[in-house]
Amino acid sequence: MDKKLDFLFDEKGGRFLIRMCKDEAEYLYNLVKSMNKPNCVEIGRYQGGSTILMAYAGGKIFSIDLHVGKFVINGMGKRFDAYLHGILSLLGVRQNVKLKIGDSQNYFTDNLKETVDILFIDGDHRYEGVKKDYENWIKTVKPGGHVLFHDACKARPGATMVADVKRFVDTVPLKRVHEVGSVVHFIKEK
Repeated sequence: MDKKLDFLFDEKGGRFLIRMCKDEAEYLYNLVKSMNKPNCVEIGRYQGGSTILMAYAGGKIFSIDLHVGKFVINGMGKRFDAYLHGILSLLGVRQNVKLKIGDSQNYFTDNLKETVDILFIDGDHRYEGVKKDYENWIKTVKPGGHVLFHDACKARPGATMVADVKRFVDTVPLKRVHEVGSVVHFIKEK
């Protein structure tokens, strides 16, 4: 991963702006980087660390987030997005990112003009929420496309797993190809 992205992590390579550990982030970065300008959908951006990561790796990002909840109160979501716009501009990748504030579970996905190469699900961590995100967005992923869930497993000690996310991910009828940290990676074969 490019050293320019070190600011996303704390001094020990752990969660900071990106809210992912370095091994998870490197895996996502390398996946995006391995493709030629992939279309990526990110469900749940919080502060935008993974948005920055995927855009800098060469992805074209559509990121949707509610900007509500215990971490994003008093309009902080809009401030995070303003800050995010600034970082993306400094890195020269702002034009590759579309930020949407809205409900990913009710977003009309037929509005997307292109199929999705990478779907990164890290939004609602309740069982029904992650299930609705998957069901709503899987139809946008092209055959051979990638679907990744964050906080879905414990592939190493210390990984942050959410039981409801894991429980749903264990039912996903796609080809499971890899786990790193708390990220589970699937490929949509058909």
